[in-house]
Amino acid sequence: MDRYFDRCTSLNEAKKLYHDLLLVNHPDHGGSEEATKEIIKQFELFCQSKAGQQFDDSHKAYGADNVTAYADAMATACRFNIKVEIVGMWIWVTCTKEDRDIHTALKLVGFRFSAKHVKWYYNGLPSKKKYYRNKMTMNDIKRNHGSTLVQDRKNPIGIS
Repeated sequence: MDRYFDRCTSLNEAKKLYHDLLLVNHPDHGGSEEATKEIIKQFELFCQSKAGQQFDDSHKAYGADNVTAYADAMATACRFNIKVEIVGMWIWVTCTKEDRDIHTALKLVGFRFSAKHVKWYYNGLPSKKKYYRNKMTMNDIKRNHGSTLVQDRKNPIGIS
């Protein structure tokens, strides 16, 4: 049995590896259900072992429940043919105004809409806190926190 997350030292690193592994091993992408279940189980165990530690620049603690919610949000976003990016600890999704069913699904798992950036976002924490506009553009945010393209609308990664 592979130990996928043994070399991960941070939640960011584990999340990137988790998403890469699911893109390759998910049954919808030609992988096996057993491998997918094992990856999810190991990711949850890794996150539980890191529960209570500080993971991101703003020093928010991500417990195992929040990481599971984050994984659910990512899985929901990746179900659709839309652009999905991880910027820092946040998931950013780009879809059109006509994608009403996608909007509903994103809202149900906790995504919010950013009118300034014209994108949906999920920050991984189930809070009611409003994030007020600032002068940073999306490119500024990507430059400050790093960005990983998980799925592109025109060419979903991991699907040939």
